[in-house]
Order: sequence, then structure tokens, then C-alpha cells
Amino acid sequence: MNSLLVFPEEIKDKLASIRGEHLNYVRELHELEVGMNIQVGIVGGNKGRGVVISIDNSEITIELSCQSPPLAREAINLIVAVPRPQTQKKVLQLAATFGIESLHFVRSQNTEKSYLSSHSLEPKNQLWELLRGLEQTGDTILPNVVIHDRFRPFMEDTLLKTQEINQSKKFLLETIAFEANANFAKIDSIDPSAKVTMAIGPEAGWNDFERELFIKSGFEPISLGKRIYRCETAVSVSLAQIQLLRERYVRSLKD
Repeated sequence: MNSLLVFPEEIKDKLASIRGEHLNYVRELHELEVGMNIQVGIVGGNKGRGVVISIDNSEITIELSCQSPPLAREAINLIVAVPRPQTQKKVLQLAATFGIESLHFVRSQNTEKSYLSSHSLEPKNQLWELLRGLEQTGDTILPNVVIHDRFRPFMEDTLLKTQEINQSKKFLLETIAFEANANFAKIDSIDPSAKVTMAIGPEAGWNDFERELFIKSGFEPISLGKRIYRCETAVSVSLAQIQLLRERYVRSLKD
């Protein structure tokens, strides 16, 4: 990992004391030694450097110097049909790595109901996967993660009442080829300040009813091509495309 995150409640007088479950997490992912100078961050706050002061069986103590602000957020809301448990972990990590604002897991017709009861979606387990993503990219801000167990209420109630989604550019994507009006290559650019919402379906695709509701709600169908992608691959490709389109907009202002 490129950085180590500590929680605000672990800090006292610029010393972070890592214990319990967080200690187990750190031992699994970080090879620390006393005296090491490492990149650190405070969950939800600044980032900077830290020096490992002590290590024993029950606690790791790190002296902190965190003066730098977090990385800027990507103004992206991601809607993902609930995938299988191992993929849930990967999507959570990707959401944190790319610095998006929110991730909505939604049950669709073509996903197993049992996926919603996966341990991966329990808040505590979500947190550890999100931390992996943040530490990989050197960030500190957690995306907002929401689980929706019913598709239609999400579309007709939650979606309509969420201003940040209603006022965003909305794209409907699937991990299988389908009839679409455009692909990312046909989009000139996207203003970095513009909010974007992307809905990515299961490997079997959104069904006709779900697709129709998305389109009625203002989502533009975008094809990812003729290849069938795993959910986490579709998420990576789509988020990377949005970043490229934002960079294209910035370059156009300089030309």
C-alpha cells in the first residue's frame, strides 16, 4: 500500500494508537518497523507523513505530521447492480481509489438475491475494502456507500429525490453489448465541475424494464463495445473514460 490511514478517534496529541481490528488490518497489509517514516493520512482529513514510534502485540504507535489536504473529489455517482461478493469488494476498492462521491449498490432482476446478504456489504467489512482503495491511491475521503434492495423504489423514490444525481450527466452502461445511441468516443469532453452518474448493470445486463426506467429518468445509453466485461472491469473502464473526457475539456481551454 502507498499510505496508511488512521482514524480520528485513534489520535491524541499527534500520536495515533492503532489497536484491535484496525491493528489486525494493518499487520496484514503493511510491513512496519520502528523508526520507519511512512506516508499517512487521517480518515476524512489531512494527509502527510508519520514515524513509527513503537510496535507490540497489542498496539502500533505512529507520530503524525499531516498538513496536506485530501485529494479533490471526482464528481461521480456510481450505480452498480449488486455483483457477487468477491466482486463487491473490488468495486468498493475501485470507488475509493477513483475518489468518487457515492456508490449505490442496487438489486436488479439479473442478480442473485443472496448477494445482498453478503458479509462484504456489512458496514464494517465495507470500511476495510474502502480503506484498501484509499491507501492504494494516497487519499483519505471515503465515498458514500448505499445499499438498495429493491430496484423500482430506488428509481422512483430515491433517485428522483437525490439532487446530485438529477442534476448530473447520466449514462447507462452494461457489461454486454446492446443497442446504444453512442459510445464514449463520440463524447467531445466533460467539464471537470460537472457531476456525472453512471449506472452499470450485471454481466447478464439490465432487463428491458430496468433499462426503460433508466432512459425515462434521463440516462443516455452508452455502449462499452461488443465484449462481455466483468463488473469490476466495466467500472474501471467507465471511470477511466470519464477522467479522460475531463482532461480533454481542460486541454481544450488551453488550446
